[in-house]
Amino acid sequence: MFKSQFCRTHIFFDNAPEMIKWLQKYLQECFLISLDHNLGPNLQNNDEIFGSGIDRDVVDYLALKPPQCPVIIHSSNDIEAVGMEMALAEVNWTVDRVIPYHFQGSSSSQWIDNDWQKTISRFLSHLAENHQNNYEKKT
Repeated sequence: MFKSQFCRTHIFFDNAPEMIKWLQKYLQECFLISLDHNLGPNLQNNDEIFGSGIDRDVVDYLALKPPQCPVIIHSSNDIEAVGMEMALAEVNWTVDRVIPYHFQGSSSSQWIDNDWQKTISRFLSHLAENHQNNYEKKT
C-alpha cells in the first residue's frame, strides 16, 4: 500500500523476485507490507521457468533498508515466521505476526476477517494519527 495521499492501492505478488524488484523502486511509498513465508510453485515468464522464492527473501531485502512502514507476517510456518519477525525487529522495523488458523466448523479465512484485518486497522489508525499530528504541527 502507498503512503502518497493515503491512496489505497493494493499490490499483490505471488513470488519474491518480482516483489523485491518492485520494492527497489517503491518501498519509500509503502505504508504497510504483509508477508507470508511459503509462496507458490515455480512460475513461468514467457519460456523461462523461475522459482517463486519465499517471503524470507523479501525480509532479507527489507532488513538491509531503513524501516519504512509496518510489516505483518501471516504464516502458519511457525519456525520460519519467527525468524522473519526477528530479522526485521533486530533492525528496528515495526513488525507483528498474525497466525492463520482454521477450527472445525469455522471458515478457513476467518483469521483474515478477525486477526489480520484488526492488525491492519491498528497499523493504519496509528499512521493516520501520526499524519494528522504532523499536519496540525505545520498549520
